Parts: sequence; structure tokens; C-alpha cells
Amino acid sequence: HYDADGISSAAILCSALRRNGNDFSIRIVKRIDEDLIEELNAENPDLIIFTDIGSSYDLTNLKPRAIILDHHKSKKLFKKNVLEINSMNFSIEEFFLFHRCIRKIL
Repeated sequence: HYDADGISSAAILCSALRRNGNDFSIRIVKRIDEDLIEELNAENPDLIIFTDIGSSYDLTNLKPRAIILDHHKSKKLFKKNVLEINSMNFSIEEFFLFHRCIRKIL
């Protein structure tokens, strides 16, 4: 997502992916619209990871597998090919436990 926390989270994710030797590309977007979904479907990557965006968008037409890492209110408009990890869906205790686990992974 095209703001400070979106760009920062993308940078952290890129560092982790690079460190693990993964091939990836990055795209910073202001919003998710049907044109972007069509582009992603045409590219058909193995996995899409959305950082700081995705929870409040309709992703029902997205075909590739995807992970949403977000903190915005979720509309839950996606299918089983999308995994949402959203701090709004956790209690504060669960969120801090999740945060500690992620820090150990990264």
C-alpha cells in the first residue's frame, strides 16, 4: 500500500524473502481495483502477499493464492485461496503472541 506503514512492511518482507533466497517482485499500489486483479490473474504468480492492503477490498475474482497482512477493518470478501492475517481479527493478547512468533521467523 502506498503509505509509510505499507512501504515499510513491504521493505521488511522483501528483506526476509531475499535473505531466504526467494524470487519475488514488488509492486506498490494505492488501491486494489478490477484492473489490478485482472493483471495479477494474467501474471498468475505462485503467491501474492499484500501488505497493509487487501482486507477492505473485494478479492473474490482473484485467482492466485494470496496472503493479506493487514490491520484495516476486514470485509472478508475473498475465497479460500486467500489467507488473511489481520490484527483486527485478534484479541490484543493473540496479536502480541503472533507478533513474537513473526519476529522469530523474520
